[in-house]
Amino acid sequence: MLKRTITGIVGVILAAVIITIGGELFAGVSLILALIAWKEYAVAFKNIDAPVPLITGGVIVAALLGASYFCPKDGMIGVIMLGSLILFLGSLIHFDKGGFNTASVSVAGFIYVGLAFSHLILLRFYEPQNIIETALGNFTMGEALIWLMFIGTWASDSFAYFAGRAMGKQPLAPDISPKKTVEGFVGAVIGTTLLIFVIGHFFFGFNLLLMTPLGIALAIFGALGDLVESTLKRYTKIKDSGNLIPGHGGVLDRFDSVMFNAPIVYYFAVFVLQ
Repeated sequence: MLKRTITGIVGVILAAVIITIGGELFAGVSLILALIAWKEYAVAFKNIDAPVPLITGGVIVAALLGASYFCPKDGMIGVIMLGSLILFLGSLIHFDKGGFNTASVSVAGFIYVGLAFSHLILLRFYEPQNIIETALGNFTMGEALIWLMFIGTWASDSFAYFAGRAMGKQPLAPDISPKKTVEGFVGAVIGTTLLIFVIGHFFFGFNLLLMTPLGIALAIFGALGDLVESTLKRYTKIKDSGNLIPGHGGVLDRFDSVMFNAPIVYYFAVFVLQ
C-alpha cells in the first residue's frame, strides 16, 4: 500500500508538469505510454498462443497518435482504415495458421489502445483553446477538461476502494474481478459526482447542471474500463499487464479507466458543453 501511495503521488506530480507544459511533451509521453500499452497487449495474447504483430501494430498505434496530434479530422480515420486493411490482408498469408483470428485480435488491440490514447491528445488540445481564469491561475479549455477527466478517474478509483473496504459485501462482477463490490461502485458514483460537481462548477466555472451527469459518467465508465481490462487479463491468463509502475502493474493496469474516460470527456465537451 505504501509503495502504491508513493508511486501515485509521484505520478500526479509528473502528470501536472506534463499537462501544464503540453505541446510536443504531452503528445510524446502519450505516444510512449500507448506503445508500452500495445506491447503489454501483444505479450498478453502471446501468453495464450495468439500472437499479434508487435512491430506492425506498434507502427499503426504510433501513426494513430501522430494523426490525432497533426491532422485529427481526416488522419485518424485514414490510419484506422489503412491499418485494418494491412492487418486483414496479412491474414491471407497465414490463413492456415489462424491468420484471420490474429488479424481480428490485432485490429481490436490497436483500436482499443491507439484510439484511447489518441483521445488524451484530442482532449488536451481541445479547440477552442479559450482561457479559463481560476484561483490557481489560467487554464486552457483542454487543460481544464483533461484535469476533470484525470481527477474524476482517480477519485472514482479511490472512492470505490475505500467504500468497498468499509461497506463492501455484494460482489459487483465476481467472475471478472472478485474484490470489486456493489457498495464500492455506489460510493464511487456518489463521491465522484460530488467532486466533479464542485471542481467543475466552482473552480473551472462550467455549467452547474452539466457537471452532475459528467461525474456519474466518469464513475460508471471508469469502472467499466477497469472491468474490461480485468476481462482481458482473465482471458489471457495473466495477473498484471506489466510491472513498469511499482505497486500498480503495467500501463494497461494503471490507465484502463482513463482509456474509457478520455473519450467520454472529449465527446461530452464536443456534443454537450458547446
